[in-house]
Amino acid sequence: MTEPTATAPASGRSRGADILLTMASLVVVCAGISAASSIVVPVLAAVFVTAVALPPIVALRTRGAPAWLAVAIVLAVVASVVLLAGMVLARTAASFGENFNEYRATLQSQVAQLEAALAARGMDISGEHLGELLDAGRLLSLVKGMLAGVIGVLRDGVFVVVMVGFLLAEAAGLPAKVKLAFRVDDATLGPWRRILDDMTGYLVVKTKTSLLTAALVTVAMWMLGVDYPLALGLLAFILNFVPVVGSIIAAVPAVLLALIASGPVFAAVVTAVYVAVNMSIGSILEPRMMGERLGLSALVVFLSLVFWGFLLGPVGMFLSVPLTMLAKILLNNADDLRWLAIMLGPAPPAAKGAAGRGART
Repeated sequence: MTEPTATAPASGRSRGADILLTMASLVVVCAGISAASSIVVPVLAAVFVTAVALPPIVALRTRGAPAWLAVAIVLAVVASVVLLAGMVLARTAASFGENFNEYRATLQSQVAQLEAALAARGMDISGEHLGELLDAGRLLSLVKGMLAGVIGVLRDGVFVVVMVGFLLAEAAGLPAKVKLAFRVDDATLGPWRRILDDMTGYLVVKTKTSLLTAALVTVAMWMLGVDYPLALGLLAFILNFVPVVGSIIAAVPAVLLALIASGPVFAAVVTAVYVAVNMSIGSILEPRMMGERLGLSALVVFLSLVFWGFLLGPVGMFLSVPLTMLAKILLNNADDLRWLAIMLGPAPPAAKGAAGRGART
């Protein structure tokens, strides 16, 4: 007599029940992360700063510098950058607050002139909703809130720098500890080394392109005579880590300051400068430097921004892409969850080719 064929897992649960259990576990984990965000956020920031700091340390070690000296030099640079950025943005926020009323009056006058010019051409834009949208006080309060938010992120810099120092000190001996603790060999650690290399490579490329963006913005705003060029460059550097909307948000203060200084034409020039910088770096240079390292679809990048921003606040938006990359790599190494990693990635070449042929027919 033939034995009946088993249709359910050995545990007795159906596949649907396993999926529901996985989703429930994910909700619980996300709720825990959100509740502990005040601790999780600085720790994550320190981990990713450490990933960016590792290549310079390796470069110094290959040139003969002792480990302690290489760590001390890189840590001093990180601490100096955080301190200077905090000082520049704090002074900018204080100066902006002192000039707030003057800026608001000038901006209201510019908006009124714009409405009058358009009304003379038969376009009445003085409606209630548009008036609220172009409210000078609200627009400038948005800029103040942006500065306060960035300063708030940098306020945790002391803790982050201290933790980066400990992480860098432990980084050299970590592989040996893992081998001894879990009794694994180099072959087992190979995939995890590739994960670290991918994460570090992305963060290093993003840091380089953000630095270039900040330098170009600072020089351009200084040459054009826009107020606070150094602070605008720092905002461009920090917000360049936020995918999709970061470069747009970074342009808002500069465009408003240009509108206040010289009117709509000058604001349009500043907008064109930001568009040119972000298009040349974000759409041309960065993809060439990064290659296929990102491995995420455009939709997933946007959804990760929303998800991690909701879960961890502004720092979650900065780290949304690295965190999603890490989740994708971990899912790709789990046989029963590899389908999720495929869904997070871009379309395969065959699908892209088929879509292109369909569009041409």
